[in-house]
Amino acid sequence: MIASTTQPNNVSDRWELSALAYVFTTIFLIGTTFIYITYKAGMLIGSSSINSVTYFETHVVSIIPEIILWAIIAKAAFRLKSYTRKVQKSDDGQALDYVANALLLALLYAVIFGMASTIKTLYVNTSYLNVATTISNIGPMLIILVSSIYLYVGSYKLNQILSIKFKNIRDSVLYLSISFYLTGLIAYAFYFHHVAPTLIDDDGLPHFALRPNALLVVYVLPYAVTWLLVMLACLNLANYSHNINGKIYKPLFRDIYLGLTLSFIGTYLVQLFDASTFNANRFGVGLFVLIGLIILLIRGCYLVYRGTNHIYKLEL
Repeated sequence: MIASTTQPNNVSDRWELSALAYVFTTIFLIGTTFIYITYKAGMLIGSSSINSVTYFETHVVSIIPEIILWAIIAKAAFRLKSYTRKVQKSDDGQALDYVANALLLALLYAVIFGMASTIKTLYVNTSYLNVATTISNIGPMLIILVSSIYLYVGSYKLNQILSIKFKNIRDSVLYLSISFYLTGLIAYAFYFHHVAPTLIDDDGLPHFALRPNALLVVYVLPYAVTWLLVMLACLNLANYSHNINGKIYKPLFRDIYLGLTLSFIGTYLVQLFDASTFNANRFGVGLFVLIGLIILLIRGCYLVYRGTNHIYKLEL
């Protein structure tokens, strides 16, 4: 059973409104800056074979849904954070606070991952291009790795509260999940090792600056750990949703773990797309695939928000 509130609702409400006001203002400013940076990047590469106007137009088409995604993640994260502030002295409140922190880091990851490649383009004519390229690749990866640790710890603590054993998950579901994970990891590592040396971004610049063997250690391996932790966290949350008392809370936590699962799948596919030869620099298949993946992420994050929003309202 979810713990009762420990703080007045209006205090938590004021905190959330204040936090969201700052975050949404920041998102608006970052989104506007992102569009401007995209325009500048298009101008810098305009002398190459890539048409600068097409570069700008196609990237703006994908930037708009990205900003919507940021807003939904922010709303879900701060709604859950606002709830955990009310039940912070309870075990489940502390466990869910880890999940809320994971969502906040996921928001930071979504923003930096979306902008990193475009910011790197600004260094096209400088001696810092290789450094900027490496940071644009590794920086977002480190953030999502820390986020996955928080998410796993939070989901594990929730199961511990109800003394749920991991074996409560059907063996077939667990084995199938592990099979998908290993298959996806091996396929990604094999594909990555062969594509990385020659991978060119939409701006005509190399996507990676490090050697393939080094990238397998500093890039693929951390992502492998991230995917494993997120998969286990989703299974933990599914287990918790199945065993928690109360018919009202079950569907709410089901929304959360289904949303996180969709977001996990979408994030994996986006990372695969990011290390692929798909061209999103013109109106074609590549751009439509990218927008479709962003929409998948929006759907997943909306389910997370719906679950956290209903949990919050139940305590009012």
